[in-house]
Amino acid sequence: MKGARSKRYSSYRYRVGLETRAVAPSRSGFTRDHIVPVSFGFKHDLPPERIGSLENIQYIGLNENIQKGQRMTPEALNILDSWALRYPELKDLAEATRMKHEARPE
Repeated sequence: MKGARSKRYSSYRYRVGLETRAVAPSRSGFTRDHIVPVSFGFKHDLPPERIGSLENIQYIGLNENIQKGQRMTPEALNILDSWALRYPELKDLAEATRMKHEARPE
């Protein structure tokens, strides 16, 4: 990412971080992981409040978080499905993302 997009992403990550810290305090020995990755939220213009929400945070070890990276896990797909039920504008995104990830060979 370069230029304006990079600045927008930095601003987005900052706003997600504020939301995350507000709902999920630090825990010794663990890192806060965004189940639906911050980069996915930015790419699809999801509100930082949603990406930083408590339902999208899990506490995991640092090594596990590094290994997970920015991948969409089955848990992330489930969260997207639950958001699609509450926010109809996300239905197409949730369906397309699930289809994309379920079509991939393991």
